[in-house]
Amino acid sequence: MMLTDDALRAINISKYPPMGKRSISAGFPHFEFAPVPTTTMTAQMNATGSTVFIMIETADALAAVDDIAALAGADVLLVGSNDLASEIGTLGDWDAPCFLAALEKVGAAARKHGKIMGIAGLYHRPDILERVINEFGAKWVVGAQDVGLLLQGGTANSALLRSLQK
Repeated sequence: MMLTDDALRAINISKYPPMGKRSISAGFPHFEFAPVPTTTMTAQMNATGSTVFIMIETADALAAVDDIAALAGADVLLVGSNDLASEIGTLGDWDAPCFLAALEKVGAAARKHGKIMGIAGLYHRPDILERVINEFGAKWVVGAQDVGLLLQGGTANSALLRSLQK
């Protein structure tokens, strides 16, 4: 379960002080490997060099999504659509009002707290992805998985090669 304590642990291991407890080092490519003041490095790396994705894929995480979104350092609220649907009893019923309401709730929490809403899954439902992007505000969308993309590319390449044979 990804509740606020779990989210805080993720933030603590991913963000530098004072936001988190990640170990401070030097020589980052972000600064052309040049020495920079530690406070400059930690501030910039927390802002742009470390993105914390908090998975919203359980009923408990959905119930706590506003509290999770309020945490400094939680950058992205990423809905695991299959797991969330399974948790709330709508697996396979992507048009279920409670599933769509869950997506809307995550989007509202992200907007309220200035976070990014993300979604994974629903590759076969561009109609729902369109709503999630345009109505619920998702800015980070997993549109396919590696296996599907490899199969698609392999199939296209095979068809091309077969078309060359006369």
